[in-house]
Amino acid sequence: MAAEKDNVDVQRLERKISEIEKILEESKPSKLKKGMILVEIDLIFEKLEELKSMIPDQIKLANNVLSKREKLLKSAEAFAHDKIDKANAKAYEIEQEAMEKAAETEEMLQNKLSENEIMLEAQKQADALVEEAQVLSQRSVDEAEDYKEDIIKSMNFYMDDVLVDMQKAIEEVMLKNNKTFEDAQARLDALYQKIEDNRAEIAPLLEENVPEPTNQIKPEPEYVPEEEEYEDGEPVDEDDF
Repeated sequence: MAAEKDNVDVQRLERKISEIEKILEESKPSKLKKGMILVEIDLIFEKLEELKSMIPDQIKLANNVLSKREKLLKSAEAFAHDKIDKANAKAYEIEQEAMEKAAETEEMLQNKLSENEIMLEAQKQADALVEEAQVLSQRSVDEAEDYKEDIIKSMNFYMDDVLVDMQKAIEEVMLKNNKTFEDAQARLDALYQKIEDNRAEIAPLLEENVPEPTNQIKPEPEYVPEEEEYEDGEPVDEDDF
């Protein structure tokens, strides 16, 4: 069923390209410059927009999955950084409290112990409090890092599975329609470039001053189709359209 839908999409794509070719073939030749034609540019771009809308859903879905993956990774990274920042702030707060308690302990012991004993006891308690604060701080940082790694690993596993499935689906479609799709894409690119070149060459001519008409009206010679040539004198290849 999916293969039939893909074949239908490719056929629709070819039909749209054929419509553009027909528009170009039926366009009138330009009187300003040999080898140029006059086309309704809005109609051409309308057809090009229709072609864009026919891009296979598998490719659109794959691009959407990749975009969501990037957003999830950025969100996880920001969340992990936030956890680490909060852990560091908490560790700093604990260290400050430890230093304050150490100072209070030292002040309290000054009234009971000798100067040497006060220094030893205060240093001992201060070292113990600082060590405890450092342990708690490191534990918070480690937990935040582990959480970040777990989130990233889980998302990578999930997104890798999704991308593998999508890649298989896309490869199946491309294997069936690769030649047709590449030919259609090449024709579309050639048509688009031809239109852009045409517009670029005609634009300066349209800006030139057109001489005022005289009172004498001369009949236009009957138009006889001739084989069109490029500026270098080579014949026009219909496949260029």
